[in-house]
Formats: sequence, C-alpha cells, structure tokens
Amino acid sequence: MKDFASIIQARDNRNVEMIWSRNNEKHPMTPRQHEIWNSVLQHATIPHDIDILIYNASCLTGVNIKSPVDYVIVHDYDPDNQIQARGRVRNDIKGLYVPSVPIKKGVYPEGSYIALPEGFTNRPLYKDDKEKLAELVNLRIDGHQKKFPTISKYIKQSPDYYFEPTKNGGDTHRTRKDGKDLTFHIIKHKPANI
Repeated sequence: MKDFASIIQARDNRNVEMIWSRNNEKHPMTPRQHEIWNSVLQHATIPHDIDILIYNASCLTGVNIKSPVDYVIVHDYDPDNQIQARGRVRNDIKGLYVPSVPIKKGVYPEGSYIALPEGFTNRPLYKDDKEKLAELVNLRIDGHQKKFPTISKYIKQSPDYYFEPTKNGGDTHRTRKDGKDLTFHIIKHKPANI
C-alpha cells in the first residue's frame, strides 16, 4: 500500500491516504488515519479533502462508502474478492479496474484466468462482437487495453473456457453471409471433465 501511495504521489499532486487494520501492531496508524477510519465507519464518508483512499482486505467487512467515488481499483485476482471490494462503495462508479496477468511468451502463469461477461459464449462471435468483448473484459497489460487476439490466448489456456473446434481442428469458423466471407469464433464453457 505504501509503495502504491508513493508511486501515485510521485506522479500526481493528489492527496493520497491509506487505512488498514486498527489492530496492526507492526504498522500502527497515525491519528489522521484513525480520523479517516472513524469517518468511514460512523458516517460512511471519505473526508472531502482526500482524492485517493487506499485500503487493504482487513477493511472489507467494515467499510461502507456512500460519498461519491469515481473509480475503484482492486488489486486482487480473485473474482469474489473483486466483487466484495467493489461492493464497499454503495453508489455508482465510472469504472472498476482489476489486474490482468502479464503475458510472457504467450504462456500464462498457473492460476491466471479470464472472466467473460454473459452473452459471449455458445454463439458465433464476429469482428464487432470481439471488439465489444475486449472492451468489456478490459484486459490491460502495461496500461494498454488488449484486443481479442490477446484475450483468445487467455481463453486457450483457461480452465473455464475453450474455443469450439472446427472440423479440421482449428478454432476459426468460416461462413458466407450477404455475399461476404466472414470468420467467427465460438467460446464454450469447459465441462468439468475436460
């Protein structure tokens, strides 16, 4: 948390504050941090002079925030923890950012995953569908949003999804529609025995 705060403060002039467990003896909080905790606990409000509030998992069960929040960044790969962290803010937000797993030579570390939104499996995905999928998945590596070719690499190594194979064993289906040759993919959920 302190490293993240330092990085932000080195690049931006915003007021960054942090809170964590009030019982942490190794890293006791300052009186200011206790004020922030009390504001969040008693009033569900981040003090108005704070631009960025960083807190860790020790705060997830005690934090409810009703004051306006633009963005939530969750530094956790687990979807359940992402939902829990997002749920601490009790109003609409402009964006939710979650981490992606860095790509190294097209191989993803064990435990990496991609979660696809509803409506993108068991049907043909054409170019426009793939662009929309990439936008919704919002996979970012080194700050750059990745397109379908990168997402497809995650899908190929996913424990949850696979591409419906073609007769020749590939994954790119072809069809002719309105006088045009079109290609598409079909993403399926993996049965437990695959």
